[in-house]
Amino acid sequence: MTQREQPREVVIYGASGFSMALRDMIENGLTPQKWRVVAHIDDFAGEDAGKTLAGVQVIGFQVWQDRYRDHPCAIAIGDCGARRKLANKITDAGGELLTAYPKGGTVSPHIQVADGTIIGQPAYIGPFTAFGLNVLQMPMSVVGHDVVIGDYCTLCSSTSIAGYVVLEDEVFLGAGAVVMNGRPGSPLRIGRGAVIAAGAVITKSVPPGAKMMGNPARPIRELAARRRPPV
Repeated sequence: MTQREQPREVVIYGASGFSMALRDMIENGLTPQKWRVVAHIDDFAGEDAGKTLAGVQVIGFQVWQDRYRDHPCAIAIGDCGARRKLANKITDAGGELLTAYPKGGTVSPHIQVADGTIIGQPAYIGPFTAFGLNVLQMPMSVVGHDVVIGDYCTLCSSTSIAGYVVLEDEVFLGAGAVVMNGRPGSPLRIGRGAVIAAGAVITKSVPPGAKMMGNPARPIRELAARRRPPV
């Protein structure tokens, strides 16, 4: 391997099963850049505790500050609000967030990707789509053309977003969720902080903070009320 091809060293904030999934995705599923995870941060591990995760050291936050602050950091948390807090913690301490996404193939060259966003492969991303800060898109997801993904959104595996859609900040799409298309000048919009359950099908705009499930998707409280037996 030539010097040019040497993997760049990175750190993952988290030391659980999901952090291992993210590690595998970063090390083995992103091209053309190569990455190598050299440490996991665990706030509950203690400093220099000697713990490892699949052969990689687990460190406390202070050790990261002292030794690895110049390494880009990926945050292994699906919860949008929690990821925002840890991202701020990293940047406030002078760290850098990892930005990693595939280029070429089924990913259009006509996209915009902000700092801290990670997009797993395989993925389809259509043209004129923009990703905000620290978005996490897991593998096997589809994002159509003319889509805006807000800051700190999470797109779980096998999600599918059609064209002319806007996700405001901190929207969570569960595995297999489908968002139908909007129209030019009138996008389908999912409001800030909305949570879309796994397998839900969104056919119309969703207000901020809503929790939706089903096909077609409805508010969880509405579905629960319908299923509640009469008194």
